[in-house]
Amino acid sequence: MKLRQAVIVVSLAFATVCEAADNSGTGTPAVETEVAGFGDVSIIAGLRVWANRWDINYITREAFQTDPADPSTLMLRDVNATVASSQRIVPMPFLGIRTGNFLASVSYFPTTSYGDVDVLSDDIERDEVELNIGYYVLPSVVVSLSYKTGEQSKLTDLVADSTVKVSGIMLGASFSAPLSDRFSAYGNFAYGIGKSELKHFTFADGDDSLRGSYQIGEFGISYGLSPDFGGPFLKGALLTLGFRSWTLTFDDVPLGTYSPAAPATPIAIQKHDIRSSTDGIVLGFVGVF
Repeated sequence: MKLRQAVIVVSLAFATVCEAADNSGTGTPAVETEVAGFGDVSIIAGLRVWANRWDINYITREAFQTDPADPSTLMLRDVNATVASSQRIVPMPFLGIRTGNFLASVSYFPTTSYGDVDVLSDDIERDEVELNIGYYVLPSVVVSLSYKTGEQSKLTDLVADSTVKVSGIMLGASFSAPLSDRFSAYGNFAYGIGKSELKHFTFADGDDSLRGSYQIGEFGISYGLSPDFGGPFLKGALLTLGFRSWTLTFDDVPLGTYSPAAPATPIAIQKHDIRSSTDGIVLGFVGVF
């Protein structure tokens, strides 16, 4: 289902990066910094660049015959279709703060056009925002609670405006493990429930919302830069390289069957689960101040 997937993915990747920054290798100083007036506080900022492809779901309508030999049995039915986009390079800035065992962050997936998908007359756009609160249960393990929201500009070609807003809450865990003096492995996974709200469009049963679930996963390696990198203002820095996957599933999506004489009134409704995914390589730079 074409969800403008501006889904605010409150990434656990940030928690992982923070944790990795504090464990960037044996003999490498911790990158936490003392901020005057705030005690033991780390300010973390960075940019992640995601080279991703999106399996876009959308709802269309097709004609069919219940009896192929009898043209008078012509009917219409809703169909969920999927098309794969070409690769998009999306810069995702983030900002966070860590104090003690707690951390909080915000990240942004800016409005991105997937205009090469020639199925809905207009370019399909998507954006996401993510808010995250985490807690270090172990020096190298973070548990997180996230809120995510976003939009997809078009869901169907049946109406001119079919924007979908998606939001959800996720629980997740992140970890890192040193591999050598400066290299570490990192990973995270999050799962949660979501809800979509449609604008100017309803499904075959007359409803304009759906329930579903999110899954987000990422794994990769990080490299802790020299403590001298960035001078006195930058207390620590990391480069990260990983693979990120995002999946959104909606449950029991109603798809109707119609008579050509009454194309707005379904004579039958079937429900199907619909899944949309985005994945690809992600490269990041993280600075700690």
